[in-house]
Amino acid sequence: MSVDNKYHGYSNRETWLVYIWISNDEDTYSHWKSRALNILKSFDCDRKLELTRELEVSCKDQQPHLESGLYSDLLTTTLSHIVWPEIAHWLLVETEAEICHPMFPVEYSRSEAIANRVLFDVTETAKEAGFKIPVAFTNAAWFESVAIWPEIECQDEAGRLWDVLTVLFFSIKRTSKDRSSSTVRFTVSVRTDKHTSRDIELKSICGPGDNSEPVLTIMLSDEV
Repeated sequence: MSVDNKYHGYSNRETWLVYIWISNDEDTYSHWKSRALNILKSFDCDRKLELTRELEVSCKDQQPHLESGLYSDLLTTTLSHIVWPEIAHWLLVETEAEICHPMFPVEYSRSEAIANRVLFDVTETAKEAGFKIPVAFTNAAWFESVAIWPEIECQDEAGRLWDVLTVLFFSIKRTSKDRSSSTVRFTVSVRTDKHTSRDIELKSICGPGDNSEPVLTIMLSDEV
């Protein structure tokens, strides 16, 4: 479905409305964010499918009973339009974006973090940009500076990723002679829609990987 046919970035108004109700009720939102977090930690499950099923079952359990007739048919028709996998997707995306390393045990390795999308590995693209060591983004940094949201029609993730890596590469080059820290702070400007943009404060930290090899991690400036 094209972006033009969507409703506020969602497939239709019914899907958007359900997500609005979920996210605007504090208890409901906390419940589903908690479920999303537990599912993200379950490495062996199909995350979106698991959360989709739970959302559908919950809605069915709370559905009021109506006598057969016009209003019953209208309710059934409306519910059939809800794209539950889309709601599950955004709940998982928002939860992933809030994940910080201290939430996970020490034995949660970098390779496990990449395999389970706690970190986004961009090493291949980084090589093309001039980096000689593995590079990855935290979820929060990725979703703030690279990910394309529905309202952003004029860019793609490949281009935004290249912009971030290029700015970082030259920031490292510029500070390499007088830098005593493994941390490099830099700012990128990203589009928020067709006409506006905002600055994102990022930092990169060079540290040891799973086998003590040097690796680079890009994160938000306030991430630990």
